[in-house]
Amino acid sequence: MALLEDGSVYTWGSNFFGEIGDGAPVAYKPGGELIENTLLTPYKVDFDKKIIAIATGRGVSYALDENGVLYSFGANDVGQLGIADDKVVASSTPLRVAIPKKVKMIVSGDFHALALAEDGTLYSWGYNSRDGEISLTGTGSTERVIYEPQIVTIPGEIVSISAGNGHTFVIIKENGIYGWGDNSYGQIDPDLPARINTPTKITLNIGSK
Repeated sequence: MALLEDGSVYTWGSNFFGEIGDGAPVAYKPGGELIENTLLTPYKVDFDKKIIAIATGRGVSYALDENGVLYSFGANDVGQLGIADDKVVASSTPLRVAIPKKVKMIVSGDFHALALAEDGTLYSWGYNSRDGEISLTGTGSTERVIYEPQIVTIPGEIVSISAGNGHTFVIIKENGIYGWGDNSYGQIDPDLPARINTPTKITLNIGSK
């Protein structure tokens, strides 16, 4: 994806799940297997308002407009679209993410995403649990998929968010860094358990021996 200075959004590459946002039907082979579809030249995605931020996951795209409305398009097999509808497997048409407040920030990991509302509320959704014991979205729930964005509670004012393959970091103004999700390789904090299901303050020993 590319975001231009005038607020236009262009996409290109794999369009397996409609992540290009071109509105074309998602094609299936007999038996239900998706047909690979690749776009080699940039396509301008149609939005009513100026887009101010974009994000991508694996097979899914996000676009945030100037009015704080968040859109998603692409795969929804593990709830990536955040539309609270488990019947929709994929969409090549941008759909409004089911967040009732104005959004000011969007980030995406591989299969889960987070949005920060203007009032400081943090929402998370998508692929949540690989084994029924972990909460990758940070909600504390161990359901496999979180289709509808859920509130994640963190003390303090959020200034930055980043998400990876099953883990998330949030920087809080004057209160440090919180993390959650898969910590099996110590990617969040080597002093914490392998599964961190809710936002937990972490310690970074950067520069120490």
